Amino acid sequence: MITAALKQIRWISLLLILILLIPIAAGCGTKDIDKRMFVIGVGVDKSDNEEKPYKVSLKVPVPMNKKSSGTSPGFIFLTEEAATISEALHLLKTHVDKNLEYGHAKFIVIGESILNLADH
Repeated sequence: MITAALKQIRWISLLLILILLIPIAAGCGTKDIDKRMFVIGVGVDKSDNEEKPYKVSLKVPVPMNKKSSGTSPGFIFLTEEAATISEALHLLKTHVDKNLEYGHAKFIVIGESILNLADH
């Protein structure tokens, strides 16, 4: 009799745990691909402005319609100067109406002047 009661308690507790975990797992949502812009390149260089020493540029592809004449270059460059690199990336996000995704970045170019700043 004790083992049957323990089995019943085990099943009830397992059921309660699953009921509690299902809403948590359902909260994970994906963003639509139309609401993203995939960054394929990042460039960091020194700017001429001493208050904003970092100049950050992003290379972002622009989707082309097959019916278009193909006159667009296929990508755009976004550039911003800021006091820090993270601030520049945040300001660049305000230039576009979509979320910038950096997971597809194929290259990061760091200017020689930035590398010389690190030596000092």
